Amino acid sequence: MVCNFRWLTAISGNKFSQALHYTDGPGTPCYNGNISSMTWQAGGETTTRGYKFTYDGLNRMLDAIYGEGTNIGSNANRFTEKVTGYDKNGNILALQRYGQTGASSYGLIDNLTFTLNGNQLNRVDDAVTASAYNNGFEFKDAVKQTNEYAYDANGNLTKDLNKNISNIQYNCLNLPSKVTFTDGSTIEYTYAADGTKLRTKHVINGTTTTTDYCGNVIYENGVQKLLLTEAGYLTLADSKYHYYLQDHQGNNRVVIDQNGTVEETNHYYPFGGVFANSTSVQPYKYNGKELDTKKGLNWYDYGARHYDAAIGRFATVDPMGEEDSQTSLYSYCLNNPVNFIDPSGCLTSPIYDRDGNLLGTDDEGLQGEAIIMDKSNFKQNMSHEEALSHNLGYSGLVDDEARSRYVTSFTGLKDRPDYDGYLTKAEADAWWRGKSGKPLFVDQSKIELHGVNTSSFERKNPISKNFIWGLTNTGKTYGTLKMTLIDAEKGKVFIGFEKYMDIYDFNMDGRPFRNFATWVGRPGKANDGKDFLIHGYGYAIVPVVK
Repeated sequence: MVCNFRWLTAISGNKFSQALHYTDGPGTPCYNGNISSMTWQAGGETTTRGYKFTYDGLNRMLDAIYGEGTNIGSNANRFTEKVTGYDKNGNILALQRYGQTGASSYGLIDNLTFTLNGNQLNRVDDAVTASAYNNGFEFKDAVKQTNEYAYDANGNLTKDLNKNISNIQYNCLNLPSKVTFTDGSTIEYTYAADGTKLRTKHVINGTTTTTDYCGNVIYENGVQKLLLTEAGYLTLADSKYHYYLQDHQGNNRVVIDQNGTVEETNHYYPFGGVFANSTSVQPYKYNGKELDTKKGLNWYDYGARHYDAAIGRFATVDPMGEEDSQTSLYSYCLNNPVNFIDPSGCLTSPIYDRDGNLLGTDDEGLQGEAIIMDKSNFKQNMSHEEALSHNLGYSGLVDDEARSRYVTSFTGLKDRPDYDGYLTKAEADAWWRGKSGKPLFVDQSKIELHGVNTSSFERKNPISKNFIWGLTNTGKTYGTLKMTLIDAEKGKVFIGFEKYMDIYDFNMDGRPFRNFATWVGRPGKANDGKDFLIHGYGYAIVPVVK
């Protein structure tokens, strides 16, 4: 992985490589953090593929012009995707998509016009009759009539006649509980109380397939099938490992087995459709989300809601949208799918001031849509509800310079070592050597507090503990941590001090053990890096002992 002083520019590897251009490359230069062009090679292919992008004044994607070769000039437009119109709310009004139409022919496969009632779809019409070759990805225009789509009072999609869906039922969390097709086929979902998906039951043309999600183990029809890992998955039938090779957004581009053999290669349109892919061996694709293709559903499951890449829209509204609405509640990633991702379908909480500077986070972290507020109202780890109450939205940025600063920072969040809320010593050392001195933000619930439980606080609260002896990541990254028991019944613990959680420094202070640990752990000479603060968000949970 290669970065310039602000942005990720390259991912290198034998089976997948990618180059990202901002102010250089074959596309029109972008100086605000938008990607102007990108190229990639995937799997065993020797072809270099790429896109050149254009955006409107609101940073919404307009054109993604496909080409091949280093300059993206060969075989132009084979898999181009264009948004030719938005309404004032940010809803897509017209979309064109090119693809493979025959064994060796390419052309326009979608020329879509969207008819809306407010922000909700009424119908989608395709002006071309050409179909994607070999049942490839495209919009299926199954009917041509008014009211092809319908919604309930909560804004949930309840009918999609283009997918032959006659009814969709929802639970109290506005998550789909049952999808019914016109031929009687059904898909049923079961969830935990917090909305975590536990089971999917497909009854398609009389054949039932039940998928159970038990933590990171997936069962199919009662038989253990996959064990999901951070790097990929293990097929439990043969105990073999499979690994994902991902691009800058976490899209699974290549799947390789434990011997390095390519098993699956995926190429994506900007809004998430898969094109020119090899054999599909597993369902996790765009943004690493599970794609359900059964019965032509073609929904990505983002957790809080489901996404349809053919039309670039979610099926339900953003659950946080009423408190933080900058665009249509059904739109995907502010209509900038090249630069942004939506990890859960429920956008959250990096916080910026009105000058476009990153202030920190509320209690939910760095991922998601930004909150913009007056600096005087900010407090690190403030509740999400309080943060939303101060939100000024994008219009709260004071001028063009502030907007440019904000976009530059926001589009770069995904490249920070703390974006996932977990910080390793190697990541902290690299940040220290980078000498920016800027703080990092970590999820306290992801810090391993080995040997700490509620009884640890019986004689004294708060306490401090040194974790270095166990040589865990906690010990290597943080050393000694101050901990305060907040709720003994739930084991809720706050780590750190009022103004920061920890300081990443290597200062000698006269204590022999501290001096020795500093000398051993320092990644370079005393002047090779710059100290920085580490802030926490949320809370840690320790075992409750009664």
